[in-house]
Amino acid sequence: MIEQGIETIALKPPVATQLGTTAGLLVIYVEPQTAASEAGLQPGDVIQSIDGKPISFFKPTTQPTSFTFEIVRNKEKLVVVVPAKKK
Repeated sequence: MIEQGIETIALKPPVATQLGTTAGLLVIYVEPQTAASEAGLQPGDVIQSIDGKPISFFKPTTQPTSFTFEIVRNKEKLVVVVPAKKK
């Protein structure tokens, strides 16, 4: 995620419950002026899945053109599409 300008930490169950989710990655920083920032990803969001796969199972096999994040923000589920950073 760092290469996309997103810094995250894994959530433990008690904290996840307080944020309205059961598991995921807590976004702690989004680098300004990156695709993630422009797509609307914010610190405090909880990423539950990427491209329809739970976080624990996600591993891109090819270079995607974008990532679809299912997130929880303020206990509300949202979908954010982030264009992939070109290498």
